[in-house]
Amino acid sequence: MSRPAPRGPLALLLPAVLAALGLLGRGLAEGAWRAFTTYQTPFAFQNPGALTPPPLVEQVVVVLVDGLAYHASRAMPFLNELRRRGADGDCRVGLPSLSLPGRAVLMTGAWQETHGQLTNFNPRPLPVEHLFQTARRRGLRTALAAGSDPQTLFGPWIEDRLVYARLPPADTRDLAKLEAELRWMGEATRALLREKKPNLFLLDFTIADEAGHAWGAASREYQAAAAAVDEEILRMAAELDLRRTVLVVTADHGHTATGGHGGAEEPVIHVPLVLAGGPLRPGSTAQVEQVDLAPTVAALLGIEIPASSQGRPLLELFDVTPESRRAILDSVRQQRESFASQYLTWISGRPPASTNVVLLEQEASRARDERLQRDERSRRGSLAALVLLPLAVLAGLWILRVFTVAELSTGVLAALGATLLYHALFPLVGLDYSFSAVNREESLGTFFAKDMALAAGAGAAAMAAVAAWMERRRPATLFGLARASWLAAIVFGYFFLVRIAFVDWRHGIFMRWHMPEQHWGFRFYLDALALTAVGFAGVGFPLIAWLAARLVRLRSK
Repeated sequence: MSRPAPRGPLALLLPAVLAALGLLGRGLAEGAWRAFTTYQTPFAFQNPGALTPPPLVEQVVVVLVDGLAYHASRAMPFLNELRRRGADGDCRVGLPSLSLPGRAVLMTGAWQETHGQLTNFNPRPLPVEHLFQTARRRGLRTALAAGSDPQTLFGPWIEDRLVYARLPPADTRDLAKLEAELRWMGEATRALLREKKPNLFLLDFTIADEAGHAWGAASREYQAAAAAVDEEILRMAAELDLRRTVLVVTADHGHTATGGHGGAEEPVIHVPLVLAGGPLRPGSTAQVEQVDLAPTVAALLGIEIPASSQGRPLLELFDVTPESRRAILDSVRQQRESFASQYLTWISGRPPASTNVVLLEQEASRARDERLQRDERSRRGSLAALVLLPLAVLAGLWILRVFTVAELSTGVLAALGATLLYHALFPLVGLDYSFSAVNREESLGTFFAKDMALAAGAGAAAMAAVAAWMERRRPATLFGLARASWLAAIVFGYFFLVRIAFVDWRHGIFMRWHMPEQHWGFRFYLDALALTAVGFAGVGFPLIAWLAARLVRLRSK
């Protein structure tokens, strides 16, 4: 016995399902983005028992060269001279490899998940301790020469400020104007150094980052920007007595050959960390991480290591007395015990079983893994419901005779084609699951819109191809094409929904206390945007299908 024909009016339930999928995708995307950009760290700890070793120098000057990749730093003659006179650190940065998060890592010794500033959006005073804070508590003078956003991070703990104004966007593609701005920055920072004599001074040269964005890290302009910075570092070093001062040159991140950063690409996360002066051993080298700068500077100035620091002082680069080394190690051990104990207590909800720093850190690592597993298990039920609900809705609509099995099969065929087309074109149109694919922050909206347009376009193209095939095989009615088109969009969107649910189940995208791998977070967000586009654009797929079928019919006459 054959199944009765579909009920025409009830077919309007299919675009309603599509609209629901579109709203769901939009909600998921907005929720994930909001959780990421407004993340509040739970790890802003205090350390009332902090120890301070005797100072090794009177002054530390940190030159932060925004966007300077390690490979470019090796072509800077004076920086290489500083490497020979001092120490050369081969440094790895954290993720996301963006400017404000990197500055926060350098001055707190805490990774992004811990210090809480994950993006260049929404800058706010850091809730965790940083070097400016601990230096001021010891009565040292602090200074910062940077743009307004870095000034916001470190708040009231800066005694002397030099605020750089941003160049107009058109001027950032003019190398001569960038070099002129750099010369002004150099003169102004040297004047501040001479007049105020800060004990801790962070200055921020931005030309390499601007050149990287404008021309890419493989360009002659980027090399020229690095050379110009090298000359300014030479002028800065001439102002310093390197017997009493340590000069540090480092970067927040590097750049890809095409100019982006933010992701985990090797040229982006590989930066220099050069230290010269004071107790630094000439010609010494080390493999280091960005979090290691803050405890190293704390050891040099004899101040507290920031309470949430996760790095280590680079003592292998120092030439100091056994007494000084012992005092520094005591301060490190105390800070690590304090952080591991508080971290373990927060993660597990129980007090630590040991006071030994090695055992504490091992216990904290196990507790972190256990909590991640608990969180993963707790997400299973809701995410399974999210995946099964659309299937239940489709089953109910089939029972109500909204569509036939043949129409559903046609829709699945079109959805499979759309999925293959989307993924084939994804890299060809400049999309990637990395912040580095977005050259400038102001291009984020365009980047996300491109993903949505690709998803909608792939769905429309696949449905047009299937409609043309249907017309050649056996012409379908207008309502049959409409039902098949809506079903194709629903199935296509469902494929994105399944992947979204899987990524959130395994990685926990909605940030509360830990940061998932950036690749998976970016994938979740782009898939949610694609689901949004397919849900809303899919309502109009029947028109595309009708036009394709009409074209085939006209050509066959």
